[in-house]
Amino acid sequence: MVLPLLTLYQYFASTVCRDPVKCVEGRLLKIKALTDLHLFAEAFHELLLLSNGERIPKRPHEGFCPGKPLVNNLDNNF
Repeated sequence: MVLPLLTLYQYFASTVCRDPVKCVEGRLLKIKALTDLHLFAEAFHELLLLSNGERIPKRPHEGFCPGKPLVNNLDNNF
């Protein structure tokens, strides 16, 4: 019952929230759960993916650039 919940947590952390810290925390919890269940091959695979930085979301550029205008030039559209 734990692995589906961890998978759902990982989905929300990586896809919906795009939070790399929470995604890594969820993956570490998943690795711990897999080792507790004696699924060492799956845990090692997750550990390799994590150490290579695969499937970790990158945050989009947050905020705004002060050098660019907030509104596009609307005079050309009329």
